[in-house]
Amino acid sequence: LSQSYKNTELIIINDGSTDDSDNVINGYLDKNPNIIYVNQKNSGANAARNKGIDMSKGEYFFLLDADNWLNAGHIEEMYKVAVSSMADVVYGDLQHFGDDDDEVFITPEFDIDYLKITNFIDTSSLIRRKAIGGHRFDAWLNRRFLQDYDFFLGLALKGLKLVKSPTSVLNYRIHSLQNG
Repeated sequence: LSQSYKNTELIIINDGSTDDSDNVINGYLDKNPNIIYVNQKNSGANAARNKGIDMSKGEYFFLLDADNWLNAGHIEEMYKVAVSSMADVVYGDLQHFGDDDDEVFITPEFDIDYLKITNFIDTSSLIRRKAIGGHRFDAWLNRRFLQDYDFFLGLALKGLKLVKSPTSVLNYRIHSLQNG
């Protein structure tokens, strides 16, 4: 809601959270009637992501997990890169936070050969809807590792143009379970 780029639609998919998320989200709906809200039984991240992609109507979409956050100019910076470079996917660096980890993960410029051996593109990337066609997150990988890797590797192998934003940094939460 605090993004400097205002030509957006906000779709929230509550994938069966067991905390107070539903009440918090409903509080935002009262003040922001343009938010689209889906409260569903837990189906896993890939199912929620695919639902959001299918519901979106804009030229681009951007997925954001509930435990990460964006600086105010994040979407605008990525959009400018997408337009100026005619990119299908724009990704950025990651600023880790949580559990005393404040490391910045500097992602490399796009290289298909490097992507074939390691994932460096986060789910929270700006993606041109028309470019991906029917490509979605793999349902079989739901609740497994490498969900975003499979998705972006598939897009790259289809020949889509992936570009790094030199200024976009996603605030990416590190949980202790991820560290060991």
